[in-house]
Amino acid sequence: MKTFKSLFFAAAALTAMFTACGEPDATVITPVLTATPETFEEGGSTTFTVTVDGEDVTASASITAIEAQTAVTDAVWTSETAGTYTFEAVYKGVKSNVVTVTVEAPEVVAPEVAKIGVSLSGNGETVTRIALRGVSKDGTASPDATEYEIGLVTPAGVVAGAEPANVTAEDGYIELPAQTLTESARVVVTVNDKKMAFPIEDVTELEVNEEYIILVAIPAEKPLDYTDNAMPAFVIAPSDLAESENILYADAMEDCPEGWRLPTYNEGIISLLYVNAIQDHAYRGATYWTSTLYKDDDTNAMGIDYMRKYTLWMPSYGVTVGRCVKSVPAGKKYPYIDTTDPAGPIIVSRDADGGVITASTYDGVDMPVFHDNWTTTPEHEATTLTDMIPHKLQVANADETTGKVIRNELACAEGWRTPTQYELMLVYAVGGGEAEIYDTDPESPFYNAPVTETVLNEIEGFTPFQVDNYWVETAIAGRGGITALVWPFKETAMRGSGTFPGPDTNWVRCVRDVE
Repeated sequence: MKTFKSLFFAAAALTAMFTACGEPDATVITPVLTATPETFEEGGSTTFTVTVDGEDVTASASITAIEAQTAVTDAVWTSETAGTYTFEAVYKGVKSNVVTVTVEAPEVVAPEVAKIGVSLSGNGETVTRIALRGVSKDGTASPDATEYEIGLVTPAGVVAGAEPANVTAEDGYIELPAQTLTESARVVVTVNDKKMAFPIEDVTELEVNEEYIILVAIPAEKPLDYTDNAMPAFVIAPSDLAESENILYADAMEDCPEGWRLPTYNEGIISLLYVNAIQDHAYRGATYWTSTLYKDDDTNAMGIDYMRKYTLWMPSYGVTVGRCVKSVPAGKKYPYIDTTDPAGPIIVSRDADGGVITASTYDGVDMPVFHDNWTTTPEHEATTLTDMIPHKLQVANADETTGKVIRNELACAEGWRTPTQYELMLVYAVGGGEAEIYDTDPESPFYNAPVTETVLNEIEGFTPFQVDNYWVETAIAGRGGITALVWPFKETAMRGSGTFPGPDTNWVRCVRDVE
């Protein structure tokens, strides 16, 4: 009996031992995984925390992204991709609950801009570049001088066909804030490495979230423009009236197409000063009519001689060459007047934004428009390349002397110099003389308004030139030798004939070049 009792107790003890091993340990508690935040936008992050019975055991736990089976380092997880992700933690071999984290894509907000493209037509030209200029990129009132390039459907160039076609690549549109387009806004088209600038005429207001396709038509014969990336005071017809034939003054006044007209005398002066800015000149070596009759004898009309490079009057019953011009919209045009310097107004032909082209090629020879900035004016003869103008010409507010002086007394204060003949012609054309010498009635046969919107003789602090002759540094060779020239500030003034340095006296007005 004793033996059986001992065996019974031994079996009971063994059964109790196995029972204890198979039951969970009441001291082990399931870890709890939390994520803060559980939802965030792409590029954000969440921080995980693992607790056991309220105790933070994060540092001792491992946290894993379930689908990717990747470990979360230092309990912080960052994502750049939207989606739903699950995580769990393991602490001392016991798994936690599963936590879901949502990564949201940021809300897409439509940009507060207008989308700009270009529709192009032409005559088979290959256009290699199109850009917008004179628009505001940041929404300010002042247009930007930068060119914003429009991406073309064919980057190497698109052909301008007879029918208008949108040539803008899908990602090539320009986006601009809402704005009113100024007169300076233009589409700049490059054909054969030459830029053509077209005013934006069919769009005046840009509204946000709207798409605009600007129409550009390259004409068979483009009007001549003496500027680059800028607006001229007027555009010039690509060919003469009556082709290569001379024409009567009366016929020239009548034969310009609708919207075109003969240039005024002042416009003729400007075209003469800037003629080298036009490739191959485009003018014959001849005299051209202007619309302005000679004030002292209205049987004569004022003319521009592009061969000898001076102005003159011609009998209106004779025949010579006619070339039409067209006015352009208001706005920043070259030349213009800068009035910011109290020492005197500045006539700007070219600035950092562009302006009058510096030179062209004629018969293989470079023909400059401007002289380098001078501190003194070199002696030179008329019609030579020295008789030019600078990019920016500042004109003194008043005459250098209180009266007329002889040639030998011609002098300017330090920093100023005597003008060339062309420089005083430019001053004359933009209104440097007394207001009475400019006929501003478009219906008058003597119409000859200044070519700039800001007129010199209207600027506060500026004294208009006397209705008289002014010395220039330019001279002319004649039978009697080299003779000094003057420029007269009179109605329908012409290049002054030679005047003698000895007894003759004239007025002096000084100029200087500015950067």
